[in-house]
Amino acid sequence: MKIPFDKLKNVAIDFDGVIHSYDKGWQNGELYGELIKDSKYALETFNKEGFKVYILTARVWNRDDKELEKKKIEDWLATHNIFKGEHYEDITDEKIPAVAYIDDRGIRFTSWKDVIKYFH
Repeated sequence: MKIPFDKLKNVAIDFDGVIHSYDKGWQNGELYGELIKDSKYALETFNKEGFKVYILTARVWNRDDKELEKKKIEDWLATHNIFKGEHYEDITDEKIPAVAYIDDRGIRFTSWKDVIKYFH
C-alpha cells in the first residue's frame, strides 16, 4: 500500500505517560494525572511545523462507548488548554499512517537481536 505524501506529515502521540502523567497506572480509567511538562509546547510546535497531531490511546480500544471515552480525554485536555482543531486533529485507538509514533512504552527497532534483548 502506498501512503499518500500528506499522510507522512502525521505524528501520533500516546496519551498516557506522554501527555497525561499516568503515575498511578490504570485506576479503572480515571483521568487523575497531571499534564506532562512541555506537552502543550510540543503539540504547538508540531502544528507550527505543519504536522497533523493525532493522540493515540488504548483507553478507547474495546470500550462499549468509544465516543464517551474520547470525550473524557477531550475534556481533560481542554482543562489544560489543549483543544481539538487547535492543538490536535483527533483522538484515536487506531495506528494511523504517521511519520512518527511517540510513546513512553515503545521499543525502538534496530535489529531483532536487539529487540529480543529487551525480553531477557
